[in-house]
Amino acid sequence: MARLLAYKNRQPQGEFPLSEGTTTIGRKPDNLICLQDRTVSGHHARLRLYREEVILQDLDSTNGTYVNRERIQEKALKDGDFILIGNWRLRLQLESPSAAAPPPMDMLRLATPGMPPGPVCDEVARRIQDMQTQVDARPTQDPHAPRPHARLHIGSGRNQGRNLDLLSPLNVLGEPGRQVVVIALGEPGQATTLTNLFSELDPPQVNEEPLAEGDSRSLQDCDVLEVAGVRMVLVMD
Repeated sequence: MARLLAYKNRQPQGEFPLSEGTTTIGRKPDNLICLQDRTVSGHHARLRLYREEVILQDLDSTNGTYVNRERIQEKALKDGDFILIGNWRLRLQLESPSAAAPPPMDMLRLATPGMPPGPVCDEVARRIQDMQTQVDARPTQDPHAPRPHARLHIGSGRNQGRNLDLLSPLNVLGEPGRQVVVIALGEPGQATTLTNLFSELDPPQVNEEPLAEGDSRSLQDCDVLEVAGVRMVLVMD
């Protein structure tokens, strides 16, 4: 069963089931999928579904139609593709909901210590799961080889002066609705990286250089990070 999972301003807004044939998307109420937002054209885009083939076409909209950050005029879609229409994000799901549901993901909150770990949205959870799949596919390491160890020395905010041990191959940090990053610890001989999965306003920084959403950067000992307004120094042993 095909459907579009809808998000607006990073918040889930429900889903739109798709049936075979043509589905119009736009701001006007005569569309089969009506997206109420001034960034959406009256008749913005059209989806054509036949069996497992899904074709998306832009209808000369003002702000354009994007698939996975690429502006398109017409494009064949695959399961998991993200459609960006104005302030709306629509994820195409061709699988059953149970098969496609992401695993639960929590992140360690940096700006609000003492609060429980915060949830991440489905989109970010899926990207983390993709990263976890890559980690699981790494060649088996020598069990006697030293394991990577790193910690963050917090330099600002309410946790200033504390050390945060990075205990997992993937460490999810940030604040809900503001920033979500992943620090992936490399095996011996591999780089440790910081990936910006989501930033609502200002992006995270590495040594005062901003990191765009979706980008990754290799980290070194003593790098200065800023995530969700909190400055930290990476210490790698």
